[in-house]
Amino acid sequence: AVDRLPSIGASLHAKHCPKAKIEWRKAHITELIAEPVDLVLLHFAWDEQYVRRAATLVRPGGYLSLSAHSEIHYLCFGYPRAARIFNSRFLPEGFEIVHQDNTWSKDRHAVNVILQKQ
Repeated sequence: AVDRLPSIGASLHAKHCPKAKIEWRKAHITELIAEPVDLVLLHFAWDEQYVRRAATLVRPGGYLSLSAHSEIHYLCFGYPRAARIFNSRFLPEGFEIVHQDNTWSKDRHAVNVILQKQ
């Protein structure tokens, strides 16, 4: 899996699927990765270009985990930038939603989506 902050991904890995064999690589989404990976975490970076780039990095059968502020959050608090708002038009083709939820934390409302590449 690739993440700009692999310690976050590794902690999720340890919590939710500790027996899975996952090799973590540190990289920014704009960097070139030589071969497709099993999992890309793209959190609070809903620029359409980032989502499209992330989609190209995922191997068939692999996963793309997306989290972002929701439009509810943006309308209520006027924060953050519009580019970081969840918008379903950014969902890449060739992926199926396997999990989606909405969460409220102390200071934000977020949308979390896990996609699997077909």
